[in-house]
Amino acid sequence: MDNLIELQTKIDETKQKLAAVDEYATLSGLNMLPQNWIVEPYVFSTQTGIREVINEYNNVTKFIFDFGVKVKKHYDATRPCYSESNSTLTAQCLLASGNYKASADWTEEEKAEVGNQSKSDAKIELHALKRAEFDFLDSTLQFILNDEGS
Repeated sequence: MDNLIELQTKIDETKQKLAAVDEYATLSGLNMLPQNWIVEPYVFSTQTGIREVINEYNNVTKFIFDFGVKVKKHYDATRPCYSESNSTLTAQCLLASGNYKASADWTEEEKAEVGNQSKSDAKIELHALKRAEFDFLDSTLQFILNDEGS
C-alpha cells in the first residue's frame, strides 16, 4: 500500500500535468469541466473480511482485516456516476497476550469493534480515496493526451 505522502505527491504531479494541458486549464478556469473530468471521490461502500490467526492453544493472536472499498468519482444528483474504483486494503490487529481467547469466545460486536478501530488506525478510507483520486485524475490525463494525439 502506498503511503499517503507518496499518493499525494502523485496526485499533485498529475494535477500539474493536467493544468499544463490548455483545454483542461481553460475549461477548469471557466468552471466548465465536463462532468466525467471532475474528480470529487467519495466512499460508496466498504466490505470487511476477517481472518483470525490462531496459536497452538487455539487462541486468536491477531485479526487480519481485508477492507474492500468502492469509491465513486463524483456524486451528481441529476445523473448516476459510472466511474468507480475498487480496492482491497489490508490491516492487521495484533492482540496483547493478555487479550488472547478462543475464536468462539469473540462476539461479533467485539470483532466489529476491533475491525472499526483497525480501519480507523490504518486510515483505510483515506488511502482508498487518495488511490482512487490519483487513478481518476491519471485516467483523465491519459484520455486528454490520447485524444489530442488522435
